[in-house]
Amino acid sequence: MEHVKEKEEKEAKRCKRLADDFFHLLSSIKEITPSSKWEDCKSLHEVSSEYSAIGEESSCKEIIDKHISFAQPSGILLSPGIITLRHISKLSIII
Repeated sequence: MEHVKEKEEKEAKRCKRLADDFFHLLSSIKEITPSSKWEDCKSLHEVSSEYSAIGEESSCKEIIDKHISFAQPSGILLSPGIITLRHISKLSIII
């Protein structure tokens, strides 16, 4: 029983890492904007190893939707939990 639980935890960590890798890839693609849709984005990332590693289109779509939901009204896309001084200065210029 303990072995099964360890395998499940290991798989959950692997899936989380793959999702994080894909999310960060999306953050590096300048063509993805707050108004982007799945159909717009698919050709930009579908050849990436991060996309292939996840293996499920529905999971990738969910990650892209999450990424776009982090968009600020100013159009700056931020990664969750990663707000740098550069982001703050851009936001203060807009405000």
